Amino acid sequence: MPITSTEDDKDHAVFIDRHGDIVKLPSVFLLRSHDLPLAGVLRGSNAFISPMCIDLTGHPRPHKAAVFDIVTPDLMSGPVAAGAEILAVADNCLDTFPNLAQMYEVHVSHSNIVDAVLSRLPAAHKSAIVEIINQPKSSTSQKRALFLKKGLLRSAADELEVLSDTYEDVEPLLMRLDKLSSPLLEMIRPAIEEIKTVVKTASLAGVSRPIKFYPLMVGNHLKDFKHGILVEVVRRSKRIELLAAGGRQIAIDKITAARRNLLDTGVPRRCDVYVISYHPGYLQDRLELASYLWRHNISADVMYESAITNIETSVTDLCKREGILFTVNPKPKRDQSTGIKVNAIFGNYNDEDILIPRQELVAHLQEAIAAQKRADSATSGATTFFEGKNLLANKESTTLDLQADKAHELGTKIHRAFMSNIPIIVVDIAPATLVALARTNTWITNDEAWKLISPGFNNHIYAQQVRDAIATRKEDGFPFILLYASREERAILLQLC
Repeated sequence: MPITSTEDDKDHAVFIDRHGDIVKLPSVFLLRSHDLPLAGVLRGSNAFISPMCIDLTGHPRPHKAAVFDIVTPDLMSGPVAAGAEILAVADNCLDTFPNLAQMYEVHVSHSNIVDAVLSRLPAAHKSAIVEIINQPKSSTSQKRALFLKKGLLRSAADELEVLSDTYEDVEPLLMRLDKLSSPLLEMIRPAIEEIKTVVKTASLAGVSRPIKFYPLMVGNHLKDFKHGILVEVVRRSKRIELLAAGGRQIAIDKITAARRNLLDTGVPRRCDVYVISYHPGYLQDRLELASYLWRHNISADVMYESAITNIETSVTDLCKREGILFTVNPKPKRDQSTGIKVNAIFGNYNDEDILIPRQELVAHLQEAIAAQKRADSATSGATTFFEGKNLLANKESTTLDLQADKAHELGTKIHRAFMSNIPIIVVDIAPATLVALARTNTWITNDEAWKLISPGFNNHIYAQQVRDAIATRKEDGFPFILLYASREERAILLQLC
């Protein structure tokens, strides 16, 4: 195998430092999860935020980028399940930030479709034709004229015109290609069937927004994704404004080159709950249950089909090695009247399966996870919470002791809330409005109190979305919520009950 860098050189900003050494600025972060299989973790997810430098003219400037990776050895159901997970992550991100939901939409395609189209273009004019396809200000007729000017046949120009449109469903695309009697139809049909399966699986995983089909996805931001689904999150009616991109990446040479990064890197915990099954064919049921748990702020991961047939790997040993606390085994829907099997990996009940009714599953897991984390913090050495009392008020001793007890009780509640995954909502508001929101919680249910705070928002629709989101967390039973102001990067705690 040739010596390979973990990143390609052509898109890097390269400099010489004061010692005469060549240095490069980071431009891609799709390799962090490649350390996981080297550490013995063959299936897992990884999310992180880090600055990156985009290839632009002039002096390079860093931009914050968030990356979500999925690593799996499953070549049978893995691409479909991972593609559905990517769509679910994109959907959740758009729902988390209220302003984004109305401004952006999700598009899907397949790298095999793009490869099939590009393989039919003349090699001498391929790059020029791709540039024409990506011209945002050119109309369809203008692009068609440019295609013909480059020497393309009218039939090829017709195909590019059909594939450059956005579709609510794949069937209209198939009908238009069939009318053209295009040989591309049979070439891309397997990829289209895979896209349909991914979108259907994503809907079972909780994705409710429409997923649009844009066949001809080409661009430098997709160059690392091959042999699988492609995902873009773009601004409505303005595709040039890209928010996110994703797809399937197979790079054995880069995984090997990433081994040196493992020397000082630990492997994080995978999740709290692992949704398993001992019978193949129920992947959609597992994805549906995992989505249900995520909606209630319980981190969950799904067993893929290949893991079911791999009898050499013990599920319990796998969970202990990757820090998973519980496994849940959803029975087929016809058998779910008896409940869902829950198995505690750590503690005194790791050899027993407990049957929990589906309607009680969330409450049981939330309580069990919180208890497990309290036990972990109590036995992990030095405590992260100081149990003493700091008395800094100048008052009578009786009143002082009473207030100190109340403060200590509140501090204990806050500590427990943070230990059990306190919800966080990112808001785009002024500092004064943020303080007003945290001063009292009466505005959540009292319209008169809300009228005093709502003028601090620039948009009344956004204000109501923030209020509804916080009210939902209160109905779910959370005692606290953390409000994070994106403008000044400041967090403030709001007591809900």
